[in-house]
Amino acid sequence: MSPDQSSAQTPHTAEVESEFVSWIRHEVDDPEVTASDNFLKAGGNSMISMRLRARLLAEHNIAVDPATLFRESIRDALVKAAAVPQTS
Repeated sequence: MSPDQSSAQTPHTAEVESEFVSWIRHEVDDPEVTASDNFLKAGGNSMISMRLRARLLAEHNIAVDPATLFRESIRDALVKAAAVPQTS
């Protein structure tokens, strides 16, 4: 498998991460949130997590687990979610 094929099959990219963090910043009204932050400590809650999950699934076919998002950094939750193949 060539490097181009490998990256095409890896849904978690810096671009997706940046977009996801941007959505979180908007939802919690905090422009300082980073991917290394914990979602709950950044002001997130279960309702926001469900909206973000639905949007991420619709736009990138990645289903982030709210429990993981609550426990870990935003980046780690996204990486774990991207590692699980989604079926259409």
